[in-house]
Amino acid sequence: MQTILNRLTNVKERSADTKGRKNWSARCPGHDDSDPSLLITEDTDRALFYCRSGCSQSEIMSGLASLGLTGKDLNWDRGWKPKARPVFTDYHELLILIGEADIAKGRRLTAEDKRLYKDALHRRASA
Repeated sequence: MQTILNRLTNVKERSADTKGRKNWSARCPGHDDSDPSLLITEDTDRALFYCRSGCSQSEIMSGLASLGLTGKDLNWDRGWKPKARPVFTDYHELLILIGEADIAKGRRLTAEDKRLYKDALHRRASA
């Protein structure tokens, strides 16, 4: 991680995220950045990047490559691919409606029903 941080400018450490991972901000190499808009998160086996100004991942990666960083430096050469977005279907919408109706009537959901309900809510939020 230190190799990455050394190549970036205006690096500032930020508070840890909700998962306890270390975070930094820096000027984004993907665009002419006057205000540090790149967020860097140290995950267990790779560095994660997000530009608050809207740069795509390919723009960020191209900018990092222009600083001399390689896939090996970024730990992105292990065949890692982002997780696919969960699919939200009519089935999941129906689960939410049934769960909300049961909750409104004061019925307690079983552990399995609660799991399915939460999964459907997550899928809807990610869609």
